[in-house]
Amino acid sequence: MITKLLPDQVIVVRRTEINASPAVVFQTVTDVAGQTRWRKDIKAVRMPASGRSWTEETIQGTVIDFQVLHQQTNSRFEIEFISTQGFCGTWTGIFTPYAQGTMLEITETIAIRNPMVKIISRIFAVTDHLVDTYIMELKAAVENTENPIVKPQQ
Repeated sequence: MITKLLPDQVIVVRRTEINASPAVVFQTVTDVAGQTRWRKDIKAVRMPASGRSWTEETIQGTVIDFQVLHQQTNSRFEIEFISTQGFCGTWTGIFTPYAQGTMLEITETIAIRNPMVKIISRIFAVTDHLVDTYIMELKAAVENTENPIVKPQQ
């Protein structure tokens, strides 16, 4: 079967310059409850009081559970995720001061167990597209200086 020829994991790494401070970018990324304001693919976020885990529902109806693995203010955010749709993985964001703002490095590692989803995701580079869309929407949210969506916490 062709799925046996495909690697078990997909790793996507992106680096991008963002014209906002690491504090603003980090606050935007880690304000999980506020992500429905700037991420077009998120329908709802359910977050228990602990704040270390949450559940996202996409506009397509996919439910994904998240758990914070490591958080270092304004510099590193690591999470793991699992979905009933047959995939799981980790996401790491590294936030570094850079020129006019932040150099953000995102590494997403995803394992897809469902054979059909694995084939479709590889053919259409779904993980790459999702990370690229996330970066585009994040930039739009934090680089809008006239009407910033998220301001850094004082």
